[in-house]
Amino acid sequence: MIKAEEIADSLAQNRSKANVNRMVLEMAKHGYDFEEYISLVNQTPLPVKWYLTWNLSHYLQEYSHLGLVKQRLFWKFTQEIEHHGMLRDIWRAWSFLVVHEELEGEVFDRAMRVIPSQMYPVAIRIHAMKTAYNIAKNYPEIAEELLLVVEDLEHDDSSAIQARSRHIMKDLNKLLSR
Repeated sequence: MIKAEEIADSLAQNRSKANVNRMVLEMAKHGYDFEEYISLVNQTPLPVKWYLTWNLSHYLQEYSHLGLVKQRLFWKFTQEIEHHGMLRDIWRAWSFLVVHEELEGEVFDRAMRVIPSQMYPVAIRIHAMKTAYNIAKNYPEIAEELLLVVEDLEHDDSSAIQARSRHIMKDLNKLLSR
């Protein structure tokens, strides 16, 4: 099993995309302790703390299989983070996960607050939008709620927000017309 400290040391020395990919493969091949990893992230100073969330988002992109216990821990961690770069990585990770039914309401509600807020950078809002869509596609009543929020983004200052909102609107309209 690869230790979280080994991952942190490697990323502190080399934060390249190639090294992140190597760490992701090592984590998949040898396993890692998720709780230890999150604990280490909480104890590690910036910028390595940020590198660890970036690495975790890439791991979860490829291996998006967190059970409920780990998702609860990840959700608690999500709520504690204020650093926008780390939040971008965390919401990116959520966009790859199948959110457990027990957490869907909380994650969806938080995403719905993030999506329209100009207080968050564009990337965070886009990943929150994708996460909310992934949850809403299973529930027509909240899909309608998401559609209302996303429709209001057509005139957002960011062309990236406009583009993602059009894409999500198209998918939601298809979903709701069934």
